[in-house]
Amino acid sequence: MDSPPPPEDATGASVESVTRDLKNQSLDGDGDSSRARRFRLEDLNWDHSFVHELPGDPRTDAFPREVLHACYTKVSPSAEVDNPQLVAWSESVAELLDLDPKEFERSDFPLIFSGAAPLVGGLPYAQCYGGHQFGMWAGQLGDGRAITLGELVNSKSERWELQLKGAGKTPYSRFADGLAVLRSSIREFLCSEAMHSLGIPTTRALCL
Repeated sequence: MDSPPPPEDATGASVESVTRDLKNQSLDGDGDSSRARRFRLEDLNWDHSFVHELPGDPRTDAFPREVLHACYTKVSPSAEVDNPQLVAWSESVAELLDLDPKEFERSDFPLIFSGAAPLVGGLPYAQCYGGHQFGMWAGQLGDGRAITLGELVNSKSERWELQLKGAGKTPYSRFADGLAVLRSSIREFLCSEAMHSLGIPTTRALCL
C-alpha cells in the first residue's frame, strides 16, 4: 500500500495561494442567525462618544509629530489603491454591527474598507496614547496604521469601534507609511476569528 503524501508545509505557501483559498469565503463561527433587522452601510447607528467627549488635536494633517493635550487626531483614510478586492468576510461580525450581509456585494465595499473611499456616517480619527516597549517607557505611540471610522451601537445596545488597518498615514506613523501588507493582514484576520471561536476575548475582523 502506498503511503499518503506528506502534508504541505504551510510556511511555504505563497500569499497568492492563501488568498485564493480564502477568496469568496464567509466565516460564520457563531452559528446563530439573528432575526434582528439588518441595515445598509449608510443606515448604521453611529454614536461618536470618543470624539464628542474627549479633547482632540486642533490639527487634522497626518504629518508625524508629537501631539499634546489630545486623545485623538481627526484624519481621513488615504490608501491609494486602483482595484481593491474583497478576499474574505465574516457574517457573524456583520451581525454584531446589524450590517446586512448583502452589503458585502456592493461594488464600492472594497473601496470603503480599503480606505480609498469615505464611509457615510463615519468620523475617522487616530488615537493618541503612550506605552511601554521592550520594558521601557516609549512615550507617545498612537495609531500608526489604524484609523477608527467611529463607534456603532447595535440593536442589543452593544458599542463597537469600527476601525481600518493599513489605511494610510497618521500623525503617529513616525517613519512608516501607515499601510499593511496582505501577509500580516491575513494572519490578523484568521487569528482574531480563531481566538473568538475558542472563547478568548479578542478584537473581531469584519473583512479582508
